[in-house]
Amino acid sequence: MRDYSDDVRRTAELLSASRIAVYPVDARGLTSPMFAQASTNTFGGRDNTGPGVVAKSNAAEDEKMNEHSSMRQIAEQTGGQEYVNTNALAAAVASVVEHGSDYYTVGFVPSSASLDGKFHRLQVKLDGVSYKLAYRRGYFADDPGKSPEHDLGKQSTMSLAAMHGEPPATQILFQARVMTADDPQIKGVKLPDGPAGAMAAALKGPVSRYVVDMQIDPKGVLFQKTPEGTEMAAVELALIAYDGDGKRVNYFDKPVTLNLKPEQYARVMAGKIPAIVPLDLPVGRVALRMVILDRAAGRAGSLEVPVAVAPAVRQTLAGDSH
Repeated sequence: MRDYSDDVRRTAELLSASRIAVYPVDARGLTSPMFAQASTNTFGGRDNTGPGVVAKSNAAEDEKMNEHSSMRQIAEQTGGQEYVNTNALAAAVASVVEHGSDYYTVGFVPSSASLDGKFHRLQVKLDGVSYKLAYRRGYFADDPGKSPEHDLGKQSTMSLAAMHGEPPATQILFQARVMTADDPQIKGVKLPDGPAGAMAAALKGPVSRYVVDMQIDPKGVLFQKTPEGTEMAAVELALIAYDGDGKRVNYFDKPVTLNLKPEQYARVMAGKIPAIVPLDLPVGRVALRMVILDRAAGRAGSLEVPVAVAPAVRQTLAGDSH
C-alpha cells in the first residue's frame, strides 16, 4: 500500500507556515463497523458473516482509522481540532466558528545554536489549569542563511508568495501605501516615463498610474559581509495586479542587490528600506499583491489589498499636460 504520511506531514507544514488552522469534519457522521450492519448479517436465510465479509469489514475499518488519523494529525499540527464519529455536524461547525473567534498569538524565535535543520516540538502550558490547548506542535529549525533542507513544494517561494488570494507571507515585514501618481505625498519623486509594468503596453481601455510606497523592515533580510567590508543582500520586489476573475493584468518584478557601506548599513538597520514603485492599472476593481523576497535566505513577505482604480485626472497647467 502507498504511504501518504510524508504528504500529510508536508501539507501540515505548509498550512502551519501560512498560519492556517484546520478543523476537519467527517461528514459521514457516526458509522458502525461493516460486520455490525444489517446488510452483512443473516438475512433471508443467507449467512453474510463469512471470512470474506469479515476481511472486507476489517479493511474498511483500517481505512477509516487511517483517514481519521490523518485528520487528527493535520488538526494537531496546525492548531485545529478534528470532529469524527459524530452526527452533530451543525454543532461541530458552530464549535469551529467559536474557536476561530478568539485566539492568542504567541511568538517564538529559536536560538542560533539550535538551527540544526531538525524537527523540534513545541509545548505550551498554562500554569495552574488543565485546559486543552490547540496550537502548532513543532517546526523545522532551518538556518535562515541557508537554503531550506525540507522541500515543502515544487513551486518557488516567489511563486507561492505572489499567488492571488494566498494568505500573507510574514517572514519579512513591511508597510505599504497605495497612492495615485498625482498624490501630493510623492510630489517631487521622479517616476519613469512610458508604460509602468511588464504588461502595461497591452492594457486596454482607460488606465491610471498608481504608486506603491513600501517601507521594508531590514531585520527580516539576510545581510552578508563581503571581503570588502560591505554588507550585501539580494532581494526581489514584485507587484502583481489581478482582475476580478483572478487573471493577472499587470506586474512589476525586479531583483535588487543592496551593497551597503558600514555607515549606510547602520542607518538602514536603524530604520526601514524604502522602495517606491509605479504600476499602471486598468480602471475598475483590482487586487494588488505586493511581495518582497530575500533571495539568499528564501524568506518572503507579502500583502494583498483591493484597489478601486479611478480614471486618471488630466489637468493643463501653463501649457504642460499632466
